Amino acid sequence: MPGKVIAVEVAPGDKVTKGQKLLTLEAMKMEHSLTAPFDGIVAELNATAGAQVQVEALLVRIEKGRRIMAGKYFDEWQVGDTLAHDIRRTVTETDNLLFTVMTHNPQPLHLDIEAAKASEFGQILVNGTFTFSLMVGLSVGDTTLGTLVANLGYDKLVMPKPVFIGDTLRATSEVIGLKESKSRPNAGIVTFLHRCINQRDELVCQCERSTLVQRKAS
Repeated sequence: MPGKVIAVEVAPGDKVTKGQKLLTLEAMKMEHSLTAPFDGIVAELNATAGAQVQVEALLVRIEKGRRIMAGKYFDEWQVGDTLAHDIRRTVTETDNLLFTVMTHNPQPLHLDIEAAKASEFGQILVNGTFTFSLMVGLSVGDTTLGTLVANLGYDKLVMPKPVFIGDTLRATSEVIGLKESKSRPNAGIVTFLHRCINQRDELVCQCERSTLVQRKAS
């Protein structure tokens, strides 16, 4: 039945156990708790406190194990859809060195251990464009794999914290915009907010990505 979300107890990527409360709904002037049906991970969360929900709306999706799902079509997305991507990556010295050299970036903070030691960070800084690329790459399997027509652009890129060799990074994505395509009736524009987080739960990179995504074939 339709209702209102009173409280949300979990976030994307959280581990949950069978019977654990996920969120609380108010319907017919009564409160109802939604609990985890089994041990798993919160793979998708489409609820916020105070939001109205409709009959059969998907509020939380729990997965037993890790898997990569195919990208979704434009018609399958809703603003507010949030994903915690399964794949994580520990950044190695080779990652940083090869990416920096291949892109002809001479910044000593990425390449020169002695210069890096003398800096305020005291160690090699991972190339920020590698972090950005990794964040987007981690998201592709769950968002646009097999459905993308084109990436239209990136906006509001920020890197609040540095990344160091040995950091383990994960990513989340949230749909923040949907727009019909005037020139392509078989596609639509989906705008994602991508976030990259390290093992200390620090936000290290964030950006908006606008994508042209196929519609389902009718």
